[in-house]
Amino acid sequence: MGGGNNTRVYLPILTWTNEDIAEFIEDRGIVCHPLYYTNGVFHVERRVGCMGCPLASRKKRLEEFKKHPNLVKAWVRAADKNIKTHPKRSSHQKYGDGYNHFTRCLFYDRDSDFHRATTGLFGTADVKKLLEDYFKIKFNEITMPK
Repeated sequence: MGGGNNTRVYLPILTWTNEDIAEFIEDRGIVCHPLYYTNGVFHVERRVGCMGCPLASRKKRLEEFKKHPNLVKAWVRAADKNIKTHPKRSSHQKYGDGYNHFTRCLFYDRDSDFHRATTGLFGTADVKKLLEDYFKIKFNEITMPK
């Protein structure tokens, strides 16, 4: 996998299955966080890491965001804050707000796909409403402290 500045980035466990992970843990006698166990039985499918991790599959992220819709609101708010406090970043200029940035990151692999889907013959899509409908949430207006 390519990285910036002519470096190579390898993420060898990114493609491991749950069985691969369980076998690795068992072979090395690793004791995991207690939340992975019920009555001494290890449950590899449990996760105590970051919800919505961009390294997780799209399917997994969608499941987590649907299960925890307040996380969607927090992510959008954080993205919006980052865009507003760093307006000169070219990536931020592409999206304009946290709703667009979150939608692009979660649903699309490329900027061109996102822009094609949200801008068309009848104008620009109301991405905020699309997110509200999809996740069954209601956003408060994003306001930045002065």
